[in-house]
Amino acid sequence: MRRVSAIAAALLVVCAAPPALASAPASPASPAVLRSASTSPSMVAATAGSTVPGGLVPLPAHRLLDTRSGLGAPRGAVAAGTSLSLAVAGREGIPAGTSVVAITVTAVSPTGAGFVTAHAHGTPTPSASSLNFAPGQTTPNLVVAQVSPDGLVDLTVGGSGAVHLLADVAGYVVPGAATDAATLRSVTPARVLDTRSGVGAPKAAVAGGSTVTLPVSGRGGVPRSGAGSVVLNVTATGGTAAGYVVVAPTVVGTPRTSSLNYAKAQTRANLVVVPLSSTGTVDLRVVSGGTVQLIADVVGWVPDGVPSVDGALTAVSPVRLLDTRTSNDPLGYHDWATVDAVDVAGVPAHFVSAVLLNVTATGATATGNLSVLPNGPGLPTGSNLNFLAGSTEANLVLAPVSAEGFVDIFATTSGSVHVVADVVGYVLGDPLDTSPPQGVTGLTTTQPAKNAIALGWTNPSDADFTGVTIRRVVGPTPSDDPLVGQVVAETTGATFTDSDLTPGTTYSYTLWAHDGFPNVAQPATTTATTTPLEWGTPAVVAPYVGAPSTLSCPTSTWCLAGDWSGQSLIWDGTSWSAPARAVDVDREEDMGGFHAIGCASTSFCAASVLDGGLVTYSNGVWGSIVRPTLPADIGGWNDVDCVSTTFCMAVNGSGYVTRFNGTTWSTPVRTSGYYWSVDCVSTTFCMAAGQDTTVGAGYAARYNGSTWTVSKIAGAGTSIYAVSCASTTFCISTGSAIAVRWNGSSWSAPATLDSSGSFQGRQVSCTSSSFCVTTDPEQGAKRWNGTTWSAATRLSSVGALNGALSCASTTCLATDQHGRFSRYNGSTWTSMATFDPTRGGIVDLSCPSTSGCQATDGRGAAYRWGGSSWSGPTQLGYWARSVACATTTWCVSLDAQMRQSRLYTGSWAASVSTPADLGRPSCPVSGWCVAFDSVGRASTTTGSGWSTPKAVFAIAGASYPTFVDCVSRTSCVAVTAYNAYWSRWDGTSWSPARRIDSRFEGAEDVACASTTMCLAVNYDGASYRFTGSSWQKVPTSSIVSQVYDLSCPAANFCAGLDGGGRFFTFNGQTWNDTVQQVGVTAPRTFRLDCPAVYTCVAAASTTVVTSR
Repeated sequence: MRRVSAIAAALLVVCAAPPALASAPASPASPAVLRSASTSPSMVAATAGSTVPGGLVPLPAHRLLDTRSGLGAPRGAVAAGTSLSLAVAGREGIPAGTSVVAITVTAVSPTGAGFVTAHAHGTPTPSASSLNFAPGQTTPNLVVAQVSPDGLVDLTVGGSGAVHLLADVAGYVVPGAATDAATLRSVTPARVLDTRSGVGAPKAAVAGGSTVTLPVSGRGGVPRSGAGSVVLNVTATGGTAAGYVVVAPTVVGTPRTSSLNYAKAQTRANLVVVPLSSTGTVDLRVVSGGTVQLIADVVGWVPDGVPSVDGALTAVSPVRLLDTRTSNDPLGYHDWATVDAVDVAGVPAHFVSAVLLNVTATGATATGNLSVLPNGPGLPTGSNLNFLAGSTEANLVLAPVSAEGFVDIFATTSGSVHVVADVVGYVLGDPLDTSPPQGVTGLTTTQPAKNAIALGWTNPSDADFTGVTIRRVVGPTPSDDPLVGQVVAETTGATFTDSDLTPGTTYSYTLWAHDGFPNVAQPATTTATTTPLEWGTPAVVAPYVGAPSTLSCPTSTWCLAGDWSGQSLIWDGTSWSAPARAVDVDREEDMGGFHAIGCASTSFCAASVLDGGLVTYSNGVWGSIVRPTLPADIGGWNDVDCVSTTFCMAVNGSGYVTRFNGTTWSTPVRTSGYYWSVDCVSTTFCMAAGQDTTVGAGYAARYNGSTWTVSKIAGAGTSIYAVSCASTTFCISTGSAIAVRWNGSSWSAPATLDSSGSFQGRQVSCTSSSFCVTTDPEQGAKRWNGTTWSAATRLSSVGALNGALSCASTTCLATDQHGRFSRYNGSTWTSMATFDPTRGGIVDLSCPSTSGCQATDGRGAAYRWGGSSWSGPTQLGYWARSVACATTTWCVSLDAQMRQSRLYTGSWAASVSTPADLGRPSCPVSGWCVAFDSVGRASTTTGSGWSTPKAVFAIAGASYPTFVDCVSRTSCVAVTAYNAYWSRWDGTSWSPARRIDSRFEGAEDVACASTTMCLAVNYDGASYRFTGSSWQKVPTSSIVSQVYDLSCPAANFCAGLDGGGRFFTFNGQTWNDTVQQVGVTAPRTFRLDCPAVYTCVAAASTTVVTSR
């Protein structure tokens, strides 16, 4: 035995569960003739074959029929009670005029129990079956079938449900009146044994260890005399235990071979060629621990006599030629075993064209199939036997032999399988030609399009050349194995263009010239690379505007506010001025403007900006930004305050301070504190406060005109955010649920701001020892009356008071990050009103086509791309941050915090409520979207309202996003950030949630190109590909990491972005090694969408860039 490892399959047939009992055949309805639109030319190597009438001509296995793909018949399962008419004459080496063929018929994915009967088209369906199957089972059987004059074989399905059918050619019988010994005579299938009804034997199940002697001569078309062998289709059904059947002229002693294997309760058939005893009988011995019913249908017979002519069929006593169990050496993934099949067990040494092998697969660790072919350079092109993990399956194979008399048994499985082969007969004749043709020459490549590669070559001149198989692999190394790589073309021409390829990907091609067997020649190889995406000029679409960040009110009728975009606004006691550009900052950064403002009067202020600079305001004019030198990586100035035009103090979080003297800022000096806030009462009294970010303890520092004294005012784990002083003897510092008071000499112990301990005093402003106000971003404002803190007053239904606060006397102004303010008059707060409209910073993007996109920013505004320019913004809602579009005129936006949704149908409609905090939606078609809330529940909409959320993922005790992508209204895949659970929507319900892989922690996104191609990634660089039923780990790439946004416009192209704006591409199997920059700089590249393979749109903060 010789074993060689290969890597790729020519064909993989998936097996399913063992069959259950099938009922006896019934008379089906009249068959409907199903013909293929065209038949393929013969792919058989040139060989004379037999010309003797009745001679059996073996052929290499080639597929004639596959209803799954539409080969040989219309695509679709065949319903029980109907027939499929298969054209065989003139195809795959079967000549016109043939009256009998041998084909391997396979039942795939049946929805009910049933059987198939093969017979000549136009003839009544025989009361016999060719193979039996159970729901979900994949079952093959070799069938000898008569052919109608117009070259058709009917495959009639009985039972229930529907089933897909496959058929592979095995051989044919030379037409004409057979007169020579050992030439095959076919008969209309006829039942000669059925122990269920008492045909041919007593009506009773056959016990293990017993034998049924079956009279055959003179029955079912077999003559009473002159027959030397018969061809029987033997079926075992209703077994009470697993077992096997031995069929022989006379069974004597303990059988050492098997003709048919079956499992408990399984219905299994196998074709048997067996010599007749001298009395015209055959024995069927059952070896089992239980009982079984036996059925036998005669399909042909062979005359007695000495075989001598080409095509003569001779049965021999079974002899075992191969058993991998004896050496415990199973066949693995694409291994093959080579069997010496001649000059053994009565098979002659020469002039043998094929042997009849009963091939058994047993002990399989995974589903798979076996292909039997002559030893040599030929490739498997069909399957002879299918098996399940743990099952034992057998099938009779008409196996052509090589010129040296060898046969290869080739395994296609992801696991391993033991193989047993018994020779039971042979066919005389010349072996098939297994010598390959010459290879192709002059291979060249060109690139007719940026995502296409064209190949050109010269074909060999060999007479038996039938075509070229082109296999493709991704990467720079072509395959040197004829079974490795994707088959992209099978052609007889000399050119091929491979189109719709992944951008920027290197492909290697191997061209295998072959004959009809196919025997393959030495390969020709080449490598080429497609054009990568080219990124256009970035366009600023959503610059940051507004978001007031700081506020200082030296009087109750004058305040100066600054926002993140560098604008300033003035409050005159009644209204606000329009926003005006105060400092030039980089508006592409999220908080690039004012950080803090401190005013000594209505005519003089100082401010810190977020790029580390300081600037003064004098009599309505802003000066130039200066930047006192700080060590690298220290950060900018957190706060600033002024008491006059000649005294201001600025502090930062690393303890550095700088002082303004009316002209310049002093060289920064580091103290031992950690400062987030500073307030000055005079040139000799300032108080700064903050926290040590290492241990979380709170600190305050007092300036006496020359030095700083630092005090620890709150313990570890406590945050201190702000400080405000009304005098040198009264200051309050607030933090995480606490307030601490300064009395002129020391700090009090921390006091809680509320009993729940949840109030976060981010801002505080005091004008006297009996009047202070502090604000919490969500809970609102509290007032200090000199003794106690009031209950919180909620100022906004959307929270977000993480803006600014300043008080003068008993009047205060507070702002939020949405550009709104509220005024306190000493007793009540006014409603929030917009004064600094806020927008900018794209956070979501949806492009349903190359001519239309919608984007939303972090402030709830929408922007639209119309094919040539961007328009907007349109304010949708304060937190309307997600958007998904089915078309350019049908989009949905969601506001998770406010639980609102808006529909776009050319313009944005009014908001409607949602039943949960729904996140980013997926809208595959106009009129339908799905979104998940933070606890894994799904809700759908048709545009007018959202359905009651349905639990899909059990996410308890925390909030996690769920990513979902749909390719249609009936196909969605959802993946959770929590442990990467997944579920699939089929249009009616979600499948049970399961882990993608226990090694796959927390998904970052999922994108689908089709029902059988999705990609999920996590932030650690791991990715998994969905095949339609399961997830497969994608090979890890050393350069791909932290991908958080995906888009898959095609099964062979996905794109991903990381936080640094790096752009990665996926070719359907692996990540490409080439990395691109999208051409914009941003702290985080927010969103990516690719409406087509060569069109991707990336949104980075304020900027959008499109590829081409």
